[in-house]
Amino acid sequence: MEALMRSIANDLGDRIIKVNHAGEHGAISIYTGQLLMSRLTARGMIAELTEFRSHEQQHRAIFGAELQRRGRQRCRSYWLCGIGGFMLGAVTGLLGANAIAATTAAVESVV
Repeated sequence: MEALMRSIANDLGDRIIKVNHAGEHGAISIYTGQLLMSRLTARGMIAELTEFRSHEQQHRAIFGAELQRRGRQRCRSYWLCGIGGFMLGAVTGLLGANAIAATTAAVESVV
């Protein structure tokens, strides 16, 4: 029974790490889209967005290393999070500083 409980806990941990890794990738993609568009709409936010993206890249690397250590592949939603994140970032980036700030606040509170 104890071995079964350990197996269930490990499986849950693997799944949580996979989802966190994909979420960090999505956040990086949001910031990438925002950075691209902020050059047109909110130049004053470029340094801050670059810093936020750097933090998310560090987080993604931590989760990626743990997945590798555990011998697990990334989440199937990894690329979907990236594509969706980039699209969200590009649209909010086009809408300007207020939309970027609102999205950033949401991302930082969730991811």
